[in-house]
Amino acid sequence: MLEYINHKISDIITEIKDVEGMIKYHLEGDDPADPIMAEQFRHRKNKLLKELLSELALSSVNFKDMRGFIRRLTDYLEKSDNAASMSKELKSNLAEVEKLMAA
Repeated sequence: MLEYINHKISDIITEIKDVEGMIKYHLEGDDPADPIMAEQFRHRKNKLLKELLSELALSSVNFKDMRGFIRRLTDYLEKSDNAASMSKELKSNLAEVEKLMAA
């Protein structure tokens, strides 16, 4: 299972690099569709970064070793995220989980 997760993480990283190349390609292009394509690839990149975060959390890598990267990744996602705000119910449920973590 560990090998599968490590392989999946590597695949996600490879795809992020490929998508970044496509973003740069479309930012440098002169086709009228390039800005739209660049935005679509940015959206794909953010989705892949979230997937990477998820896979890292599921991996057996020590969180202490990942702390700095995860902080930078979540900071990046926070700046670029256009998602809806969290519902009151979800906030409440997460607060309950935080209390359980402190126990």
